[in-house]
Amino acid sequence: MLKETGVISIAIGTTDADTLEMQTISHEPNYAISVTDYEELHTAKQDVLSLLRDASHHVEQTTPSNVFDSEKHDIAFLIDGSYDSRNGFEEIRGFVEKMVESLNLDENRDRVAVVQYSRDATVNFYLNSYSSKNDVLNSIRKIRHKLGRPLNIGKALEFVRDNVFASSVGGRRAESVPQYLYVFSGGRSGDDVRGPAQSLKGNGIKTFTIGTKNADTLEMQTIAFTPAHNFHVTSFHNLQSIHPSVKATLSGAPETTDIPDTSTIPELELQSADVVFLLDGSDNMQASERQILDFVKELVMQLEIGPNKVQIALIQYSTEPTTDFLLNTHSLKDDVLSHLNNVTLKGGFTVNTGVALDYVMNNVFTASSGGRAQKGVPQILILLSGRKSEDDVLGPVDRLRNAGIVIFSVGVNDADRLAMEELAHSSRVQYFIKDISDFLLVRQQLLSDIVSHKGTLSPGVGE
Repeated sequence: MLKETGVISIAIGTTDADTLEMQTISHEPNYAISVTDYEELHTAKQDVLSLLRDASHHVEQTTPSNVFDSEKHDIAFLIDGSYDSRNGFEEIRGFVEKMVESLNLDENRDRVAVVQYSRDATVNFYLNSYSSKNDVLNSIRKIRHKLGRPLNIGKALEFVRDNVFASSVGGRRAESVPQYLYVFSGGRSGDDVRGPAQSLKGNGIKTFTIGTKNADTLEMQTIAFTPAHNFHVTSFHNLQSIHPSVKATLSGAPETTDIPDTSTIPELELQSADVVFLLDGSDNMQASERQILDFVKELVMQLEIGPNKVQIALIQYSTEPTTDFLLNTHSLKDDVLSHLNNVTLKGGFTVNTGVALDYVMNNVFTASSGGRAQKGVPQILILLSGRKSEDDVLGPVDRLRNAGIVIFSVGVNDADRLAMEELAHSSRVQYFIKDISDFLLVRQQLLSDIVSHKGTLSPGVGE
């Protein structure tokens, strides 16, 4: 919000402050200054003065001379042209056509560009390709689906930033014309989207994302200007249901919608489940200890705890696993939370995830420890891992799956993406946390996915 309104922030933190947090707050990462303690603040004076001079120059260079004109827009539609959208491409094209019909193109107030992407991005037309609405609409109606795979959203975002909103092809950022990007996705990106998404925000481009059930919700929220700028539809065939809400984003009207708001925590109705948290407690996780333990606590706070409802267990591991508490240790939510308040990560250099997975199956999801698989209660394992295991995990994972235990994997810091995909029960339920802000988004999506998956489990699944 501060960056959006033009406020340049300089953050000063002591050695006990979270460096990543300070860099996130700052205007840019190098605007975060570290001192040993506040008694040493005088040593940072020259650094602050230098940044103030730099900030002053930055404002002079980037502040446009023209008056903001809210009746003009530069609008780019970035369309999923891959195989992921082949059954809904006509609906996407119709949706874009309907959006354009509401714009004022004939007087050159609004300008529109359309780009398709799969492995690479291809421009259908630029912002300055046409000067009349009829020409734009005719061009949209002639667009053919490009097809291809994989879906490289990050690469497409960079292409749009450098080649579509540029002044040489009609971009009017220098005239303070608002620039909007609408991204359609029917699947998970094959490349990283974080850097390109942040770069678009830094350039003042307001991005809205429209994803189907096969798209990665966290990914869509990361790309969007804020998580609330993400729209979700079951499939592209349902696009027209969100047209009023998406259209409102251009008119300045409140962006309200009947679709679920992914920026809020869902109200859970998980009637019963045995949920085991398996935490990588190694040295690699120490820097994020507070965020990781808060992540677990906030998840627990959203669940209804009790002997006949949801039961919680917490296990840590590095070289060997250790039990913090079992499924039948606590029957009240307050007791679980109280115990979590006193937990610290155990430490250790070696990470043996395979050993830990076998331990959980043989010692935690058992009747003697409170496991209720034989009663048909869903068995859920939430694994938080910071790096690739040094032992075999495929065998233990197969044994867990054969026992009916569903694994949700959360990668933190240096977690290996391929390894996390192997651990999760499907590619849709593995998540990655690279930044402090990701903890909130992953928690929301994880809660939602656990509840939606629970409905697919049948009584007696663990027998």
